[in-house]
Amino acid sequence: MYKIKHIIISFNQKEAIKYKKHNILAIENYLSIYKKKYRIQLVAYGLNSEFLHLVIRDERDLVKEYIKTIIETLDYYYNREFKTEINMIRWKIYDLFSNKEIIDTIRYLHKMAFNSNKKYLNYSKYVQDELIDTHLLMSSKNRMDEFLSEPSDSYVIKMKKIETNNTNNKMLKRRNRAEDFFNDYLISKGITKTDLISNDSYKEELVDKFRNETDLSFRDIGYVLGISHTSVIRIWNKCIDNKLL
Repeated sequence: MYKIKHIIISFNQKEAIKYKKHNILAIENYLSIYKKKYRIQLVAYGLNSEFLHLVIRDERDLVKEYIKTIIETLDYYYNREFKTEINMIRWKIYDLFSNKEIIDTIRYLHKMAFNSNKKYLNYSKYVQDELIDTHLLMSSKNRMDEFLSEPSDSYVIKMKKIETNNTNNKMLKRRNRAEDFFNDYLISKGITKTDLISNDSYKEELVDKFRNETDLSFRDIGYVLGISHTSVIRIWNKCIDNKLL
């Protein structure tokens, strides 16, 4: 089994980062430069405003040096490009021991805002990509669709908890707590998110539980429901009116 590792680097900043196409190209260029410098094989990546996830193969035990160089370079680039203070000081390495762990992790990364999904879609055994070493896994028994499928709900929940433990971002922690509370409610009712969104009674009951059993804000609740915080306030006011009748 290859020495495959999953790296999570957390970004702690006051405002969400809004990437443009040239930003993604620049970040991919840095990843490409340093994977060659440290002879790291980059299997997949996923990026959003809070995290950079990397799946790598490291045969020379240079992963820590690789991470530190990536952080130093991106720290300089982000502060110059986005004009905001960003502290990328938290990072964690996880070993991926099984083929299933590798596939689950890549699936999760490929659902992030920016990722290496297209590299697998465009895979050819005759052409090696400059950034992503797709051939490393595609030359084994794995099929392309395995890396492009949806990650399981249980794995998403697991990764969200890992991300929460790897960050100082208070907003992210609140929203992850909101997602946990939301998922527990769906399980207790035996319903899906689609069922809830289409049923006003469920929404009212859930908002009522959120407000009475947690300290989460209207914005946090709106985030997991996929609606604005003002819509949550209207639902909450309706709950209060119904109790007064």
